[in-house]
Parts: sequence; C-alpha cells; structure tokens
Amino acid sequence: MKFGKKQAVAASVAALAMLSLTACGGGDADSKNADKGNDSGAVTIEYWHRLPDKPGMIKVSESVKEFNKAHEGKIKVESKKFEGDATDSYNKISAAIKAGNAPCLVQASYDGIPAMLVRGELEDVSKYAEKYKANFAAGAYGSVTLGGKTYGLPQDTGPLVYFYDKDAFQALGLQAPKTWDEYWANAKKGKEAGKFTSAFFKDDAGDSFAAVNAANGAKWYGLEGDAWKVNVDGDVSQQVATAWQDSIKDGSTLVVPRWDDKVFDPQIKDGKLVGFISAAWDAPLILANSGLDKANWGIAQLPGAMTGFWGGSGIVVTKGCKYPEQALEFANWYNTNLKAMTSQGLVPAAKGDVPNPEWAKWFGGETVMKVLMEASDRGNPDQHYAPTWPAVKKGINDATGKLPEEGSLPEILKAAQAESVKTLEAQNLKVAK
Repeated sequence: MKFGKKQAVAASVAALAMLSLTACGGGDADSKNADKGNDSGAVTIEYWHRLPDKPGMIKVSESVKEFNKAHEGKIKVESKKFEGDATDSYNKISAAIKAGNAPCLVQASYDGIPAMLVRGELEDVSKYAEKYKANFAAGAYGSVTLGGKTYGLPQDTGPLVYFYDKDAFQALGLQAPKTWDEYWANAKKGKEAGKFTSAFFKDDAGDSFAAVNAANGAKWYGLEGDAWKVNVDGDVSQQVATAWQDSIKDGSTLVVPRWDDKVFDPQIKDGKLVGFISAAWDAPLILANSGLDKANWGIAQLPGAMTGFWGGSGIVVTKGCKYPEQALEFANWYNTNLKAMTSQGLVPAAKGDVPNPEWAKWFGGETVMKVLMEASDRGNPDQHYAPTWPAVKKGINDATGKLPEEGSLPEILKAAQAESVKTLEAQNLKVAK
C-alpha cells in the first residue's frame, strides 16, 4: 500500500467504488496479554494494522473472526487498528517492544522494514516462512527478506505499470512500448503532436524513481552480513537517470507534480498527457479524478523483464514473539485472502485470480486485475531500502521539485548516494566498501 495522501485518496476511491478487488488509537481488540494462551487452550496472537477499514470493505476484524472460528481451540487472533500516520505507528510499535508488551504481528511498509531491523524489532522467521513462499510474488517476498533472512510475509504491492489512452495512441500511430527504446521514441513522436506519452512526477520522485530504477534492474541497497551496500548511483541507475534527463531536457517528458490535483488532473482531462508510468494503486484514481465522463485507457506491463514497486507492505513478526509459527499461519491465511485484500483497495502480494473492480470500466473492460497481478509477479526481488531512506528520499524529492529549471537526475542520484552513506554512518551502521 502506498501511504500518506495516496493511501487516503485510494481508500476513498475504493470505498466509493466498492472494489471487489498508514499512533495507535481505538481498535478492534484490547492489546493486553497478547501472545499468551487463554482459557480455551488456544494461542493468542495480536495483530496491529493500518488498513483503511472503510464502509463497504471487509474489515480486518471480520476476517479475524472468520479465522478464529476456523482455528477454534488452536489459534486466536486479536486485531487492532492504528488511527494515525505510518510514523506514529512505528513509534508505538517501538515503544511496545521496549515495554515488553508488543503484538506478535504488525503491518509495516517495505521501506520501513530496514529501520525496524536495525532497531532490533524483528524476529527471523525464515524457517516458518519458507513453506508459504510459493504463495506470493517473488518480488514481494523479497521485500520482507533482507540479508537472506525473512521477517514476515508480504501483504500488498504497488508494481509500476504503463497507463495509456488507447484512442490517442491509435491516432498517433503508437502502441504501448515493449522496449525502453520504443518508450523514448513514443515520447518524441507524442511531443511532435503536442501530446505527452511520458511523465516524471517531481513531487514524489524518491519513491517513484527508485521504482523505475528497480524496473531496470538497479539494486540501490542491500545487506551484506552486518554491512549495508549502497549503489544508488551505479552504472544502471546513471544510465536510467541520463535517459530520463535527456527526455526532460528536450521536452518530450512532462515534468508534473502527481499530487497537485489542479495541475495533474487537467493534463488528463484536456488530452495532453496520454501515457505515463505509475503504480498499480493509481488505477482507480487516474480517470475517476480527471472529470472525464468516459475514457478508453489501457494498462500495459513496463518494457523489459521486470518492474519495480512503488509502495506496498507486509505483516512482520516482532522480536520476542512467543508463537512465531502460529503468527505466520495467520499472516499467510489473511494475506492470501484475496477477497479481503482487494476489498481494502489493495493489489495483493499473493498469487491468484481476482475479479475486475467497478472502475475497470475506465479501461475498456480489460482484465485489469489480472494485468496488475501479473505486474506484481514481475517485481524486482532485490528492491530494498536503507534504514535511513526517509532522509534520503526527502533529499531526492527536494531536488527533483526544482526540475526542470534546476539540477539534473544524474546529479541528484550522486547526491543521494552520498547522503545514504552519510546518514548510515551517522547511525553507526556499517557501510560495505
């Protein structure tokens, strides 16, 4: 799941569309005595989450009741919903772990897992997770695995896909690009006709451009023993950055803030922006917010053999959980409950068939969810983040916010490389040389 403003908008759209497809406030259950046995002899597991739970969705508490009924006398799960942002939730989790009363299971975004790991908050559950591995997309499973150890199971994903206006492409004589050379050629031909088939989101480039690089095979971060490997400005990333910078410079890629509705939405409504890369969770938002009465857009896989993730989260096991095996049994059961997952407006990390949502009408009745699930399965399994990613991401977003007037993407990645090393070392974390 993509959190922050995107999550709020996505949740709203999901609720309105009744999809068939992040400070801890009030919740579904009392958090006391989690992970202990109870009078019935069942092991009690507590799960803290920050899923939307909006009207029309299958609430987590409802799914928990279903699980408990099927596992009566063996495992009892109690769920609790965070009523705050992601940062507040991590603070609450950290405090609970220090106090010794943390839940066994918590929802954590993929970019938040490394920081939890270095704080000593995660339990290595590799031996229990292995039997569930085949249930999930390889890229998503890789997102809960660092340094060869697995800390939970993936829940949802935000794979990048290509959105395009079919009618506009037909008029331009174009097809959805199957190679990056075709992508850039389309951009130039679109420019000649006063259209854009490529866009760069200057206000959220930390996450979105990291995903674009992962789609091209870049591995920005990794854990080698107890040392962090940093390769933000490696050869692959510099090639990717140069290609995008050249297109920005010649005006064939539209530089636009994705989350400024007054700037972005008119580009769609006026037929100026007819193709761009974004995350799967953006599908319900693009056209529903554009003000169009009807549209005929398509969704295609990114050029090349893989894609990258922009957002997503997993259910991880906290340090000291007394019943990690039973905890993972629930995590697997819930994360493979595709009906519950998609009702929350998520693109599940689990494999399987998902029916089309109501908003598929914007895409000509295509098997939208099948395309998005296929994208999830193409994710780069080595797309990881640094424990200090929030600081690095802020630097990237601040710099790209000045494009195209100031700076360049190759320079921005060099700065991000230096900032990554600096912030890791400032936390006394080893950096592989």
